[in-house]
Amino acid sequence: MRKRIFFVIVIFVLIISNVSMPAAAGNFTNFQKINIYAVGQFTDVPNSEWYASNVQLAYEYGLIHGKSPTTFEPSSFLTIAEAIKLAVCLHSIYHNGYVTVTNGDPWYGPYVYYAISNDIISPVYANYEDFATRADFAVIFANALPDDAFGTMNRVADYAVLDVPMNYSYSAAVYKLYRAGILTGSDEKGLFLPGRYITRSEVAAIVTRMANPDYRRSVVLG
Repeated sequence: MRKRIFFVIVIFVLIISNVSMPAAAGNFTNFQKINIYAVGQFTDVPNSEWYASNVQLAYEYGLIHGKSPTTFEPSSFLTIAEAIKLAVCLHSIYHNGYVTVTNGDPWYGPYVYYAISNDIISPVYANYEDFATRADFAVIFANALPDDAFGTMNRVADYAVLDVPMNYSYSAAVYKLYRAGILTGSDEKGLFLPGRYITRSEVAAIVTRMANPDYRRSVVLG
């Protein structure tokens, strides 16, 4: 309990002091394949699944690992802390060429500190170990790279994502990711399903598209 209170106090002090950590100019070439993915490595990721290639790429880039040497658990949910760590890894690799943050106590503490310092997140979450909704994930990841690293691949008009009205707190982040070709929707209507928890298979697709624009997708809504 004391550890949790101390951690929250540190984060509040950081916010109040408005500490910033300027990053160097980034480059997508900093994302390199550093792991070898063996065929059938994860027994719960059949090649026939839509996310199979994304899991392979995310693993090869060193962004997501399995839950065990042989399982990925594609349907498992991601926590807010894990989402922040992934966003920090993307930001750090893009700007520095490698991940400059390591686990602390609690393990996610240094990632939260880095994320706040670099304007990836602003709020102090009530519980970083809660599952992240798709809306939570969009808000965090929309700030993981600079604006010019997203670009506009798709012409997605305001209100085209039917379950994300423009006056919602997370709407700007969601539309930014749709327009960049990072999000494509969950069905033929392009619905986002903001309140649903995000799965590891969905995350694998998103981080792959964040790290390499060649994998971004075209989408037509409206």
